[in-house]
Amino acid sequence: MKDLGVRLGPINHVAMAVKDWEKTARGFASLMGLKTWRKMEIPSAIMEKAEYYGKPSEFVWISAFAKLGDTLIELCQPVSGDTIFADFVNQHGDGMQHVGDLSHPEPLELVRKYTSQGVKIANYCKIPGVIELYYLDTREQLGGMFLEVVAPPTFAQIAALGEDVTFE
Repeated sequence: MKDLGVRLGPINHVAMAVKDWEKTARGFASLMGLKTWRKMEIPSAIMEKAEYYGKPSEFVWISAFAKLGDTLIELCQPVSGDTIFADFVNQHGDGMQHVGDLSHPEPLELVRKYTSQGVKIANYCKIPGVIELYYLDTREQLGGMFLEVVAPPTFAQIAALGEDVTFE
């Protein structure tokens, strides 16, 4: 792959695909002090457009978010349908699945340049009036992980939806 002339900003988001977000969040609460998580169910039914590798898809996953310093941590629990989270859990079990710069000033240009070099959009989600989520399959280029890019570039906007859950 040639130099694309575009640079990702700071990695301000790390996400795990997990079988049970509550069990994992309890571990983070116990070991890292992250007791409050913002939980939301993300169904394709709320989306104007939902795709899995370019094909329309119906799915549901649960995301739970917590802040650790300047980093947004996310736990992604697949519930149904085709998602990169279900693929990961089925192939590897729980683990680190994607990272992202959720505040990149030119997210659509970043996606355009990456896809022009053969990077595939694995899951695409458009929640009208809220956000577009691009999960880029960079496993071949980056050694096994996905990259999330969001538009507009408002760090953690989607996490403002949902409800707080606190673990002791």
